Formats: sequence, C-alpha cells, structure tokens
Amino acid sequence: MLDKITFYCLSISSFLFNILFLIICDKFGNIFLEYLQILVYTNFFICCFGSLQFYIHTKKNLIYLKLEDKFLIFLIILFFIGFVYYLYKDLILSIVFLTTSISSLVVHLEICSQTFLNKLHKNSAYIFFISLIKFLIIFFSFFNNLDFIYSIIFINILIIILSINFLKRINLSMTKKKLFNILSGVNNIFGTATTTLDKVYVIHILPTLSVTYYLVFKIASIYQFLTELVYRKERFEITSGKYIKNKKVLFFKFIYLFTAIIIFNMTVKIFFNFFQSYMNLFLIYDLLEIIRKNIDAISFFFLGFLINALSGLSYDQIYKKYLYKELFNINIIMSFIFVVLLVFFGLNIFYISLIFFFSQIIELLLINFKGKSLNAK
Repeated sequence: MLDKITFYCLSISSFLFNILFLIICDKFGNIFLEYLQILVYTNFFICCFGSLQFYIHTKKNLIYLKLEDKFLIFLIILFFIGFVYYLYKDLILSIVFLTTSISSLVVHLEICSQTFLNKLHKNSAYIFFISLIKFLIIFFSFFNNLDFIYSIIFINILIIILSINFLKRINLSMTKKKLFNILSGVNNIFGTATTTLDKVYVIHILPTLSVTYYLVFKIASIYQFLTELVYRKERFEITSGKYIKNKKVLFFKFIYLFTAIIIFNMTVKIFFNFFQSYMNLFLIYDLLEIIRKNIDAISFFFLGFLINALSGLSYDQIYKKYLYKELFNINIIMSFIFVVLLVFFGLNIFYISLIFFFSQIIELLLINFKGKSLNAK
C-alpha cells in the first residue's frame, strides 16, 4: 500500500514540476520561443524511438538495443541536419539543440529500459528526479536573473552527466532478428503525429498562440499522464508479453476517467473564479488562469487522451506480436487525416483540441478493426 501511495505521489509531483518548469520558462520572454521550437523539433526527433522498449533485451546487467545500422545512419543524418540548421542561425542555439537532443534521448532510453524490465516504481522515481532538477534550476535562474539559454544548457549537461552509469550499461545488438530499423522509426513518427505535428503547425502557422498552446497541451496531458497511471499495469503487462483477459476492469476504469472529465469541467466553470481570488500566488495563479481560459479545449484534449489510452492498449498488443508491419498503414492514414484537419480547421486552440479528439476516435476504430481482422485469421 505504501509503495502504491509513493508511486502516485511521485508521478503527480513529476507532472506538476514539468508544468511549473514551462510556466517559469515563459516568464523569460521571447527567448523561450526559440527554446520551445527546439523542444518541439527534439520531441519530433525522439519519437522515432517510440516503441524501442519492444527491441530491448538484457544480459548480465547490461542493456542491449536491437538497432539496425542503417537506422543509426538515418538518425545521425537527421540529427546532423538539425544541428547545422541551428548552427547557421546561432552558435549558442546549436549547443542548446545538441544538448537538448542528447539529454532527451538519454532520458527516453532509460524510461524504455525500465518499462521493458517492468520497474514501475523505479521509473516513477527517475521521472520525478529529472522533473525536480529542471524545476529547481530554472526557478533559481529566474529569481537570480541568470541567462535562460545557459541555464537550459546546464540542465541538459547535468542530466547527461547523472546518466553516465546508465549509459555504460548500453550495448548495441546488430543481430538480424527483429531489429529496430528505419521503417520502425518512420512508423513511430507517423504513429505520434497527433501529438507532435500539432506543435509544429502552431509554431509556424499560429506563432502568436504557440506558447499558450504548448502550455495548454502540457496541462491537458495530465490526463494522458493519469490514463498512463490507471492503465500502467496493463501497459507493462503487454510490454512484458502478457495478454489482458479481464476487459471489465478496462471498462470500469474508462467510466471512472470519463466521469472525472465531466466533474472537472463543471468544477472549473463554477468555482475557479472563487479559487483564484484566494490563491493569488506566483505560478499558481498563472496555472489557474490558463486552465480557466481554455477549460473547454483542455476537456476535449482530456477526452482525446482517454480514447488514446484505450486504443494504445490494442496498439501495444498488436505491436508486441507483429511489430510495426500491421500498424504502418494505419499510422500513415491517421497522419494524413490529422494534417488535413489541421490545415483546414486548425484556426485556434479550441478547434485544434476538437481535431485531436476526433482523430483519436478514428484511430480507435481503425486499430480495433485491425485487431479483430488479425484475430479472425
């Protein structure tokens, strides 16, 4: 019982520290926009490794990543293009891109390895530790008028240094059986389109909304975070090769989360003005104001993440058995639909939240149809 309480406390604290980190970053002014763009592109780069936990094996406390050499070359070229682009813009920004990419990749690799090893509590403690470090350093930098860019570089380098022991355990496995290849990476890019391409779209098409949208999406991602907590046991079981038999538990969890969205939306609309008048505290007030102004958009993001949690379980079961081969076409179709909807209807934050919600419904239907067709064979 104590372990479960600790796990939930660490997980919720991690999310809050991440949100507060971004709110403080926004207070540094326009320079945050440059970092935000780097962050968006870096996340797009990292999503190539979205399903890496299915290509890991361990031996004698060492972690082996089953990667194809062509994929590594593709990855290096992709990274080099981004680095040269920012080097052409500004030397300091290129260093930010370099350190952000490496630190984000290191964090993602460690999370993937812990997921594969089914180390639920170690995973939550690690994410909490990283979130706390980022928040404390940026908080200290803001109140002491330190340079924002150098603070970000320091955070990235510190994360890399603290991860050296983990990196020493990493080995590459180039055996020909079930390698993570270029198609695996491309499939992941298409598969995460609904949570990456929207940021790219907003930064370039709706730049005045980019900071607000990113913060709204991050706040809304608490529901992605919450659904991961609620369904984490099932996700970890799938990753470790088990099959979920008790569908009633999934249904009751869905009803619970859906009801929570309705209650949250009504609570914000009825009581938030009262809360704000008594919570005029630094950062807390900013957080409440963002929620109040964008509650309907946040609620539709919530619904989208809830539906994504269900489709994600079916997606992982298919991926565990067939890898990317049976999901590639679905991801391409979803990316195309999402981009078309963004281009024609992505006029503001609320419309983009609706697009995200409807995209998740379509994806759920496609994945369930694919799952039933595979089971019928």
